[in-house]
Amino acid sequence: MNAIKRLVLVAFAGLMLVSALSPAALASNSQKHENTWRNVAIGAGAIGLLALRHNPVLAVAGLAGSAYAAHRYEQDRHHQAVRRERRERYYRYHHRY
Repeated sequence: MNAIKRLVLVAFAGLMLVSALSPAALASNSQKHENTWRNVAIGAGAIGLLALRHNPVLAVAGLAGSAYAAHRYEQDRHHQAVRRERRERYYRYHHRY
């Protein structure tokens, strides 16, 4: 295995390890955590595309990780919008005296 393939493999493994073990990946309930999922999706997609010609297994893993992170990012955006709408509805109709 040449040095570039080994470097890409180590970088991908490190990215997946950090994203899997980080608290931001485990509890994504705020804007900061939402942005973390977006950044993981971008990073995994970049690794998947870089490894496309050299290592097909790494490319598939990177692109699959990117798809999963993008899915979680969209889920967080949806849940944030639902929470915002519920909060607005509560304060619109519940008057405090």
